[in-house]
Amino acid sequence: MKTEDRDIGLEAYLSEISRIPMLSKKGERNLAKKIEKVSMRRKIEERQRFAQANLRLVVSIAKKYASPAAPLLHLIQEGNIALLRAVDGFDWRIGRFSTYATGVIKKAIFGYLKDLQKKSVASLDAKSDGENKDPLYDSIKDEKANCPSNRACNDSIREMILKAIRILKPRAQRIISLAYGLEDGTMLSNKEIAKIVGITEQSVGRSIQVSLKILQNNARLADFNRLSEQ
Repeated sequence: MKTEDRDIGLEAYLSEISRIPMLSKKGERNLAKKIEKVSMRRKIEERQRFAQANLRLVVSIAKKYASPAAPLLHLIQEGNIALLRAVDGFDWRIGRFSTYATGVIKKAIFGYLKDLQKKSVASLDAKSDGENKDPLYDSIKDEKANCPSNRACNDSIREMILKAIRILKPRAQRIISLAYGLEDGTMLSNKEIAKIVGITEQSVGRSIQVSLKILQNNARLADFNRLSEQ
C-alpha cells in the first residue's frame, strides 16, 4: 500500500471511530454482564460492540509508540487484536476496562516492536560482513536506535519495574514478570503462564487485571507510569 493511500485510509478510520459512542462506567458494566449471560451468537455481537466502543483507546496508546519503523496503522492493527483479547479476559467485578485493556494492548504493541527490532538486528548482521556503505544500513540502524522497545528492554528500566512490583504478592509478581518478559525478555500469553503457575487462564487474566490496578494506584509506580506514557 502506498503511503498516500495508507494515510487516507487511516484518516477515514479515525474519523469513523470518532463517531462511535464510548461506554460509561455503568454502561461498560452492564454490557460486560450481558456478554456473560447471552447466547453464543449474541455474545459475539456484544463482544464486538464492546470492542468498538474502545477503539479510540487503542489509537491513543498506539500514537505514543508510532515511528517511521513502526507506522501507526500497523500498531493500531496489533492493538485491535489485543483489544478483543482484553474484552474476553475482562472481569467487570474488579475494575474499569480501560485499566485492564491498556496493559493488554501495550503488551501486544511491545511484542510487535520487539519482533521489529529483531528483524532490524538481523538486517544489521547481514550487512556486518560488508563495508556498510549502503544507505539502508544507516536507516535501519537509526530506526533501531529510535525504536520505543529499546526503552522497555533496557536493563535499568527492567530493574526499576521489578522493584515497583514488589508491592504485589509473590505469585502476582511472577505472573506480571512472565506476562511482560521481565525475567528473560520473552512475553508469555495467559495460556502459557497458566501452565507454568498452575492456575487457569482466566485466573491469570484476573490476576494481571488486579495487579495493574494496584500498581496504577500506588505512588511507588510513578516512574513506571511515566515510562509507559512516553
